[in-house]
Amino acid sequence: MTVAEERNRELSALGHRLAAETEKANEASPAKSGFLATMSHEIRTPPNGVLGMAQALSMDGLTGQQHDKLNVIPSAR
Repeated sequence: MTVAEERNRELSALGHRLAAETEKANEASPAKSGFLATMSHEIRTPPNGVLGMAQALSMDGLTGQQHDKLNVIPSAR
């Protein structure tokens, strides 16, 4: 076998490995995207609940000091 034939065989094997790895990465991509979307939602939901409750509470009859304390919540983002 010549050097060129050996090199072609190595390059062909490398190309097959690259194609297999690319396929695995492409198969994993939707799972990664779904995971990130779920985590993003799960991370945002509790703070949104706190902010909504703080807004509702601010509409109640609170003292000035209570309003000051409540106003810290939205500014802590």
